[in-house]
Amino acid sequence: MVWLDFFNKAKAGDAHCQEVLRRFSRLIAVKRRKARMWEIVHEELVRSSLPQVHI
Repeated sequence: MVWLDFFNKAKAGDAHCQEVLRRFSRLIAVKRRKARMWEIVHEELVRSSLPQVHI
């Protein structure tokens, strides 16, 4: 089954397809939050390793 068919079945009311897409959506959301967390960690590491200039 191709994804377009799967999305269309979910849109038409297929409960199984809807649940699979809900799980997939949650996985994507977690992956995005995790990626953002690592971006913040990286930004903080870069910022903390820069010399501090006090004027």
